[in-house]
Amino acid sequence: MLLTAHRGLSSLAPENTLASISKSKQLGIDWVEIDVQLSFDNVPVVFHDANLLRCCGVNKQVSQLSWDQLKYMDVGSWFRSEFVHESLPSLSQCLELCASLDLSLNLEIKHYQGRDLILLCERIAQCIEQHGFPASQLLFSSFSQQALQIMLERLPNVRRGLLCRRLPPDYLEQLKRCQAYSVHCHFQEISRLQVKHLKQNGYIVACFTPNNPQQVTHLRDWQVDVLITDCPQDFVTQWQL
Repeated sequence: MLLTAHRGLSSLAPENTLASISKSKQLGIDWVEIDVQLSFDNVPVVFHDANLLRCCGVNKQVSQLSWDQLKYMDVGSWFRSEFVHESLPSLSQCLELCASLDLSLNLEIKHYQGRDLILLCERIAQCIEQHGFPASQLLFSSFSQQALQIMLERLPNVRRGLLCRRLPPDYLEQLKRCQAYSVHCHFQEISRLQVKHLKQNGYIVACFTPNNPQQVTHLRDWQVDVLITDCPQDFVTQWQL
């Protein structure tokens, strides 16, 4: 079973930061998941929410501010005072750090209503090409099937994972349309039979976001392939992974 650090190692450092990515490497977690959206001036930035309030204390949309404004945002002190100088990173900074640490990256494409999805995907693709980040260490994931279809055309060598809280009735058709490598479901919304069916059809099965190893031993029994978790260190310790 593969472990992925959700938004970096977000139980020990503020989510979606260079600190949370670095912490993943320190604890031997080789895959990290981060969220990407665009600033007002169309720079790909790493942040989960549409609004900055929860992590920055600023009631503004990410898309309302330029990169020159966002890069000075404090995204650490809400988590702990020791991270007061942690700033909101760009995708470029995260790619550079992951490359230097030899980390693999699950890059979630965050498409919020009213924003230009085609432009978002293009800016992400350009950034990846500029850095020469290896396709073998990269996965695109998104709740937007359209985003994955765009990336299939733009960077076909990069694997794609379809995110869904629970599987829709036509899940195999949806997976085929974007030529998905994996399907990512909420850990409480998938059944043993669904896992078996997906694996029989050649798909990697990932579950988000289980954080208590003792409560999800059944996922290991079902042979789920990937856990995307805030607490990968606990699974390493308790499951001896």
